[in-house]
Amino acid sequence: MEKRKYILTHIFILLSVILYSQNFDITELNDTTVYTCSSHIACDNYEQDEIYVFTVYSDDEINKQVVFWMNGYYAFPNDSYLKVYDGNSIGSPLIAIFDPDLLHYDTLEIKSSKYNSDGCLTFEFMSHMGGCGWNAEIKTISTQ
Repeated sequence: MEKRKYILTHIFILLSVILYSQNFDITELNDTTVYTCSSHIACDNYEQDEIYVFTVYSDDEINKQVVFWMNGYYAFPNDSYLKVYDGNSIGSPLIAIFDPDLLHYDTLEIKSSKYNSDGCLTFEFMSHMGGCGWNAEIKTISTQ
C-alpha cells in the first residue's frame, strides 16, 4: 500500500509540473512581459535580422528570483546573440552574453541578482542569420 501511495504521489507531482509549465517560442515573446514560475522557451522559429526583447517576472510572491537555465545544445552563429539583463529593460545591468563563440553542450544558469528587487530578467535576442538553436527553462527561487 505504501509503495502505491508513493508512486501515485510522484505521478501527481510530475503531472502538476508538466501542466503548470508554459511553453513559448521566442517570436511569441517579442515586446512582452511574462509572469511565470515555470516555463520553457525555444528559439528555433524566428525571422532573420530581427531583435526580440522580452522580460520575465516571477508570478510567485515568495519565489521572486528568476533563473534562466540552458541545458544541452545551443549555438549562436554569425553575429547572432542572446543578452541577459538583470532587471526590467535593456537599460538594466548586462549579466550575460551568448554569442557565436559559444557552441556547447554544457549547462548554463543565469540568475537575477540579490540587488534586483523585482527579481526579473530581460532578454534580447538578435537573429542575424539562421542556424541558431537553443532551449531554456525559466524557474523561480526564493531570494532569501
